[in-house]
Amino acid sequence: VKADGQYGVSIDGKVVHFSGKINDKSAERLFELTDGKQITKMVINSTGGEVGAGMKIGSWLHRNRIDLEVEKRCWSSCANYIFTGARGKTIRPGATVAWHGSLIQKEGIDKRSIRRQVEQTMVDADFETKEKVVNQTMEYLKSARKRQKLFFERVGVDERICTIGTDEYGAEEFYILSVTDMEKFGLKDIIAPENYHETDLSEINKLIPFVYIELKN
Repeated sequence: VKADGQYGVSIDGKVVHFSGKINDKSAERLFELTDGKQITKMVINSTGGEVGAGMKIGSWLHRNRIDLEVEKRCWSSCANYIFTGARGKTIRPGATVAWHGSLIQKEGIDKRSIRRQVEQTMVDADFETKEKVVNQTMEYLKSARKRQKLFFERVGVDERICTIGTDEYGAEEFYILSVTDMEKFGLKDIIAPENYHETDLSEINKLIPFVYIELKN
């Protein structure tokens, strides 16, 4: 079932197919279509989306012990919350699971950075209005970080998997990890091509910086 061109959700027996944007709309549609049905696997192709919606879908997968199959892409919020929340995880040949930060990253979401972003986007607003937006954003981030911490505790995964490449290994944007390195953060039951970490990233790099990170220990 397609909706507004941003996402698609369909069911084939016990398998649900999800593609496109992760947001409240697509999460609601997913839950509507699967309500009362025995779903054993989700096949996904998504470059990411909203944090809250990603956690909702990841929690649903975890709670119902549903497997995940990455058709082509599982990036950003998809990698952070949906891939980590699933039971068994299959990465098809040529597909990628990629992280590029989260609510605990070191850069870009401190108060100074938020204020700079507000200054750039609300040029004509007065000081009080801008400060109100800054403070509201910081409150939202504080609350969201708590929810994220609880999510990762629930699924048994170290949340640093979402940020280690950008915070500690100099990844400019997206990064992938080998299956062995993913397992170091608590991820289990991953099926991937033997040479997954050697996946050709050249085409993706024409659009956005994308690297393979090998952990030092």
